[in-house]
Amino acid sequence: MTQPGGLLGFFHWLYRRPVDQRDPSDGAGAPGAQGPRTWSRRTVLTGAAAAAAAAVLAGCSSSDGSTKTPQSPPLAGARPPALPAYRPVAGFPEGVLSGSPLPTAVVLWTRVKAKADETIDVVAEVSRTADFKEVLAQRSVAAKPSSDHSVHVDMTGLDPGAWYFYRFRAGDLVSPVGRTRTAPDPSAPVESAHIAFFSCQRWTHGWFTSHRHLAEQRDLDLVISLGDYVYNDSHADDITIEGRLDPTPEAVDRATFRGKYELYRSDPDLQAMHAAAPLVCVPDNHDGRDGPWEDADFQEGAIATFFERMPVRRSKDDPDQIYGSFTWGRLFELWMLDLRQYRTKIEGEDMVDTSVDPTPWDPERTTLGAEQKQWLKDWLVSSKAAWRIIGSSMMFTPSRISDADDVATRAEDPDRPLNAGSYINVSQWDGYQAERHELLEHLSDHDITDTIILSGDMHWFAAGDGQVDIDDPDSRRVYSEFVGGSVTSAAGERFQGADGAPVTPGILATVRAANEQTIRYFDVDRHGHGQLRITAGQVDVDFVSPKTIKEPGAPVEVLASFQITAGGSNMKVTHGAQW
Repeated sequence: MTQPGGLLGFFHWLYRRPVDQRDPSDGAGAPGAQGPRTWSRRTVLTGAAAAAAAAVLAGCSSSDGSTKTPQSPPLAGARPPALPAYRPVAGFPEGVLSGSPLPTAVVLWTRVKAKADETIDVVAEVSRTADFKEVLAQRSVAAKPSSDHSVHVDMTGLDPGAWYFYRFRAGDLVSPVGRTRTAPDPSAPVESAHIAFFSCQRWTHGWFTSHRHLAEQRDLDLVISLGDYVYNDSHADDITIEGRLDPTPEAVDRATFRGKYELYRSDPDLQAMHAAAPLVCVPDNHDGRDGPWEDADFQEGAIATFFERMPVRRSKDDPDQIYGSFTWGRLFELWMLDLRQYRTKIEGEDMVDTSVDPTPWDPERTTLGAEQKQWLKDWLVSSKAAWRIIGSSMMFTPSRISDADDVATRAEDPDRPLNAGSYINVSQWDGYQAERHELLEHLSDHDITDTIILSGDMHWFAAGDGQVDIDDPDSRRVYSEFVGGSVTSAAGERFQGADGAPVTPGILATVRAANEQTIRYFDVDRHGHGQLRITAGQVDVDFVSPKTIKEPGAPVEVLASFQITAGGSNMKVTHGAQW
């Protein structure tokens, strides 16, 4: 297909993800016996009216029948100790990582440089101080050829909400020192937390300056990776920054995916960030899979290497399960979603005008899968945390380039799908609108407030409050979403002219006209990450961006800042307002 030019061409390139051609078979599962059912505006609004009537008849009790009780004063968070300057060690070519923190345990990871057929004994050590004068715990594990000499140590028996230093020993060889922490006890009234999130760090498109900045944040409690941590292909968009050539072959199996991780982890800024704070993570299409229909070697290689190279636990009952949750005292609960492994395959082009093609409203389509969706819905209702945070590798909020719906004209065509308009990225949540609407109604019906979605993949920064019905000004806002840009992966620069002028100003009017009620901030030219400072009463969010990713060590700046206060989705743009 020839890519359209001009403004439409930009959006088409920006949203569209190429369909994987490794395996032409479908493999996505057949629809139910009754066949696909489309959702019209009439069916959705009728269902919403019925739900509202049921709520009135049921009275005004809370969704779980509980009553509010006074909470004890919040506990001050543990003051993180200063981390010594990071120094890479050649014998540990990918540095050290920690992650998946629980109240009494954290996963420690490293990889040892060794001969292909050699097994090496590695000892992990934990201490309260960076000099390791008193080792509190240690664990011995074998670095084997079968795991490419990488090791996982699930260090248990630790104190809740506590900071630790860790390192590895392999004979006389000593790894860099890392700093990590455990999660607070689920019942602890934590005073505050500082977390960051990132995605999409293509090696060839720039330097990992965002990670250098994060490594310098002394009080960073947790870092979230939302996918595309490595890229299976070596080049894209005719962009290769000087000094960032990717010499490795395209990743198609476990051996070649290992090469990608080794290359990306050779970056000293990435190593330093990992040594500074624990990580939670999910893969996306480039470091995981596009969907269950892909080539078996690619799928096995991507997922197996993810579990091998990341500081994550692997379930004995379901070794390929990626989604999971983390609780940070009573302050927040985090649900990390897997949006690729269970999803329905969408045939055809990514662009769709739902005013004439209602297939995105097919309720048989799923990006979560039935089991994960029910898991998420159940936890959203039962969680007692002050804030509910969802880690989504793909943007959740609808993002259109044209709006064909209006509450004033709905009576003229009640069968037109809700929120009709032109959607270009239907390989993401916009292609699964029935499932998305089910989650939105779930939040509304159960009066679930203080929900934040952190997302990636889009290579842009965006923020806004999400509604059950984005074309009804009176529709309830039930979540706030922050799309964290990309660490390096190209977006606006792909369409910059010879003068290098930014693309964002020229497309803001189109973005605003089609998404005026939901998107409050949008920037497609800059790169970086997001940071959140969380208290029980409010969350402050910054979009942080290097001045340039074309040169290492560039300074960073805050592009935009946002604030949400407890009690509902009420985002304020406190810096960098666009509309």
